[in-house]
Amino acid sequence: MITSQNAIAPKPFVGDPARNLKFVTTSRLGRGVIAQAERRGDSDLVIRIGPSGIRGRSMDDVEQILFHEVAHAAEWRLTSGAEWERETNRLIRWRDRGGALRISRSSAKIEETLKTAGYSIAYDDRKGQIVLSGKAVEEASAISWYAVGRADPGTQDSELIAESIRFVAMNGRGKNRLADVIVEVLLDGH
Repeated sequence: MITSQNAIAPKPFVGDPARNLKFVTTSRLGRGVIAQAERRGDSDLVIRIGPSGIRGRSMDDVEQILFHEVAHAAEWRLTSGAEWERETNRLIRWRDRGGALRISRSSAKIEETLKTAGYSIAYDDRKGQIVLSGKAVEEASAISWYAVGRADPGTQDSELIAESIRFVAMNGRGKNRLADVIVEVLLDGH
């Protein structure tokens, strides 16, 4: 029998565990948005899913959508709630005004790690995203079509992170080196 004294606590999968996790159906999402993760403080997470996120989809599809949104919480390991709020406000201002978008802390960590792993990438402050080239594009495309070039402006890096985590969770490590590198940074602290 395992007791609390000799039990080994499992390592959290996405950053520190959320104190509260809520799933809410709503019709108040932006145009074309089927689901959205919302951070509240340092560890509370609300997943909002619209009717188009559920209607006509299999349970497997809905689970993948929800998993993708929960995977966004992995970035929390790299930012505090206050830093996240500042990044969000900066992204909104950039979308409204254009110009340059300074790299976020999580994107900078991913960029640094991918370069160290030998990938050809650079941050483009006009696009507000890490721009992949060569083998990095090929591997990111194998993770998901959404992981390369199809996210909303300024959110591409965040989508690449969430899709990498989803891919590794579904397929295991060793199937996509780029996804493995991203997961190692966020989950293993490298």
